[in-house]
Amino acid sequence: MNRSRKNRMTPTMHRYAPPGALLLAVGLFPACATQGGPDASDSDTLGAGLASSATMTCSKLTVLKGSTGGQGAQALATKDQSGTADTWSKYVEVNPGSQAQCEYALPSGASDADVSALSLSVNYRGPTKAEMLWTFDAWDYSTSTWVKIGDNAFASSWAWSAATIALPSPHARFVSGGRLKIRYGTTSTADASDIDLLVLNATLTSGPPPECVPETDAQLCSRLARSCGALSANDSCGSPRTVASCGTCSGTQTCGGGGSPGVCGDAGSTSDPDPSPVAGGACGDRSSGRTITVAPSGGDHRTIQAGLNAAAAGDTVVVKAGTYNEKVSFTRSGTAAAGCITLEGEAGAILDGTGKSGVGIDISSKNYIKVTGMTVQNFKGSGDTPMGISVSGSSSFLEIRNNLVHHIESSQDAHGIAFYGTSATPMTDLLIDGNEIRDCKLGSSEAMVLNGNVTRFVVSRNTVHDNDNIGIDFIGFEGTGPSGSDQARDGVCVDNIVYNISSAGNPAYDGERSADGIYVDGGKDIVIERNKVDSSDIGIEIASEHAGKTTSNITVRNNFVSRSYQGNIMIGGYDTSRGNAADIAVLNNTLYQGAGGEIILQNNSNGVLIQNNILRATSGNDYVSSGSNNRNVTVDNNIFFGASRSSAGAFSDPHARFVDPLLVGSPSDLHLTSGSPAVDAGIDLGSRSGATDIDGGARTSGARIDIGADER
Repeated sequence: MNRSRKNRMTPTMHRYAPPGALLLAVGLFPACATQGGPDASDSDTLGAGLASSATMTCSKLTVLKGSTGGQGAQALATKDQSGTADTWSKYVEVNPGSQAQCEYALPSGASDADVSALSLSVNYRGPTKAEMLWTFDAWDYSTSTWVKIGDNAFASSWAWSAATIALPSPHARFVSGGRLKIRYGTTSTADASDIDLLVLNATLTSGPPPECVPETDAQLCSRLARSCGALSANDSCGSPRTVASCGTCSGTQTCGGGGSPGVCGDAGSTSDPDPSPVAGGACGDRSSGRTITVAPSGGDHRTIQAGLNAAAAGDTVVVKAGTYNEKVSFTRSGTAAAGCITLEGEAGAILDGTGKSGVGIDISSKNYIKVTGMTVQNFKGSGDTPMGISVSGSSSFLEIRNNLVHHIESSQDAHGIAFYGTSATPMTDLLIDGNEIRDCKLGSSEAMVLNGNVTRFVVSRNTVHDNDNIGIDFIGFEGTGPSGSDQARDGVCVDNIVYNISSAGNPAYDGERSADGIYVDGGKDIVIERNKVDSSDIGIEIASEHAGKTTSNITVRNNFVSRSYQGNIMIGGYDTSRGNAADIAVLNNTLYQGAGGEIILQNNSNGVLIQNNILRATSGNDYVSSGSNNRNVTVDNNIFFGASRSSAGAFSDPHARFVDPLLVGSPSDLHLTSGSPAVDAGIDLGSRSGATDIDGGARTSGARIDIGADER
């Protein structure tokens, strides 16, 4: 598993800071070094009960406002200038009225909790404070605000002046997922200034890891959705456990009677709990109020914003054909009783951002909102992060349906449609259905993202294509939401079509190809089913980019995934210092010729089931490959063809079939022909297999379930 994914070497390369942060969270390159004292030895390294120091250099320099002289972050790594020296390439010139941000990363092996002290070392040349104020600020993740930590009070006029500025305690608020941010700048336009050194110093302490407290038998049964019978599995601490009984069944039900082992059910029935509690949408057809018309002429209003300002719960704002050059936001919520406030675009209704940056349609902590039929285009720039549709705060009971979002562009960060659950109140009951996102230049971000305190969602029937970074992303552990709730969770990603997703031409990635079609990074309790993903850098990835954090309980089933550059399905941290993936099921998928392999277990995976899949590989590739620290992996009853005729790869499959699956017309059609050996060859998994196949037909139509995503 030796890959060079430069822009994923440190956390959150492709992430965007929560709305309201007023900064651009772009990628981090591994530019930090750990330095001990003059007598440093092996005993000075991080360890139980010991303290060490770390010096972190600026890994990415971003201009937030105004401009600089164009020098790079490397000019801030060392103190090169003194007195009146003026070596232009050795410092960064910050122009009047400008602000710049540096990002830093804790050294490998250090966690946020290890930070016990922080200070900022600077070397400054410019006006004195009496002449002009320049400030140094640190980003507080707990409040999503900048905190002033110092200014140029220490400086002499236009002579290099060095200082070390202590960050105020508590220090943990300035670190999230190993990330830290410092801002330097001024609001004055009087003069420029120069910075030769801008490094963060950390004191790190680490105690022994907390002892793992194993879950109870009842908790183990609940986590694995078992309600009856005996159970043998690894508990939450990774230790083997046998539970004599997870419970008994009542009435006519028997254990396994519904087709799911360890689950009570009636004989002959199958159960497939609906993972999408908002499948019908929160709004439905309850537009009980007025219809407000927006039109270039002859309507109630000539701008969309004026129409939204006039709307109350239950009202529908109908936008007639035309091009509306504005940014709009919802100013009030709908209600459960009166209904949603609906923004409905008729054919040809275009919200155009030409000449504007920032957000096209903004929904901030509003409920019962529906946006449908709108075209949102041409929001571009590097100031405010461009987004077609932005949903933030605690916004809930929403429908975002049948919109076209295209040409949202930034070299730093941009989103087509973004949901950021930033509030302690979860963002819940979301339906994102039937939208198209295409031709976006996303910098370090994603076409569609659900990040932070977001729960109970359905992402369905969207078409996401020809974008230069991740297609659909479910994120956790980035500090977007409150601790303990900072994960996208309890949702389903179903019936989406994703293709031509690649960072190859993205300047934020320097030509590296590591954009996922569908990505779960830190999410949990998510079903990914019946999607078609083709020609992406990575097809579907289940991982966590944050050390010590786990993506868990993800089911990937009944998907077509084909022609991915790195791998069709990838699981686990992309290097050993990243986070973990646990309780992952890869069931009944049809995979076709990933250039780097079909299923790749990267690192730090525990509890992976790979069953009933078709792996149609390229000659010379492994069907299933593995990096480090992958445990409790079961590979069973899959069809392998195109590479080895005897080995599944890193893990053996006791019921492997090395036969041609006889697909209709790969890669364009991955359905089964009538004579396919996959027909009636699967192992019945009950509700775990899902109720329907790739096309929405019954998952089992013959004597037994078929192998692969298609049920013949």
